[in-house]
Amino acid sequence: MGHLITTTEQIREFVPVASSFKFDEIEPQINDVEQEYIIPIIGQAQFDTLVALGGPTGTNLELIKRCRNALAKLAVMKWIPFGNINVQSGGFSVKATDTAQIASQWRVDKLEEDMRREGWNALHRILTYLWSQPEGIFDDWDASDEKVEHRNWLIYSVDDFNKYYFIQNSYELFCRIKPGQREVMNQYILPILGQDLYDQVLDQVVSGTLTADNNALMEYIRRATAPLTIYESVASMGIDLSHWGITTLENADNGDNTAIRKPASPDRLSFALRKAGTDGRKHLGALRAFLNNNASSTKYALYYDSDLYQDPADLDDEEDGDMVNEEDSGVFIM
Repeated sequence: MGHLITTTEQIREFVPVASSFKFDEIEPQINDVEQEYIIPIIGQAQFDTLVALGGPTGTNLELIKRCRNALAKLAVMKWIPFGNINVQSGGFSVKATDTAQIASQWRVDKLEEDMRREGWNALHRILTYLWSQPEGIFDDWDASDEKVEHRNWLIYSVDDFNKYYFIQNSYELFCRIKPGQREVMNQYILPILGQDLYDQVLDQVVSGTLTADNNALMEYIRRATAPLTIYESVASMGIDLSHWGITTLENADNGDNTAIRKPASPDRLSFALRKAGTDGRKHLGALRAFLNNNASSTKYALYYDSDLYQDPADLDDEEDGDMVNEEDSGVFIM
């Protein structure tokens, strides 16, 4: 199978490796990144089409450049652990010459972190470029399951999530908290909208055909979804779940100027968790109040005709958008 990057010169367009760098040293990582990162973004069929192009131009060339940007950086990230060592039948040895020293660990760690962050964010830019193109430009992408999967969220882009809860513009973090967002969609938003309106809104998000009314509704939905996603995700952040069990990651104090990230104090973590939960539930109340105040037979009719609709005049226990607990609502406010 071919690759989107086949030469050192193509890597150098995005990462300043030495001109003497041998492509065959990193080719295994190129292959791994294409399988683990690029194909899950654009789909196998679109990937094969791009690889088969002899002299890409126009939109195909623009897409290939964006893929190569992410591919080069993530491949270098994967290659870094092998960059300072020789793996031989007799064991491992470090690479050193009379004119070059082994890079200090903190420099290696900084490069690896930069390649990770920039590579992940380049993946997001592939998606934003594909989303910006009308149907018919990339037929394989249009027909792919990947196109649907990457839009099948109430908040599907880092840019939108940052508007409601700042996550450092990190696409990697955005992907890590996707399970939390799915939990919020199913356990918080769905019980308020009802199945019919929920399905309608999500279908329009996926297809990019939000009506004016549902676009206004999405502002309330996303304001609640973002902080509640953080609330649901915090428990799994800062830990490593692997064959070792559940562990936390810390750096040893080895005098190598290595940056050390420590877990937040219990008090600080508890405050952040309470704040995210409180803000999210406040916005859930505002979402329900918005629907009850604006639904009619011609606007949000799916909600208006459901058992979830409540005439605002009858809501004596709800003030200023605050929610009250309701039996079988699926949402409980403590």
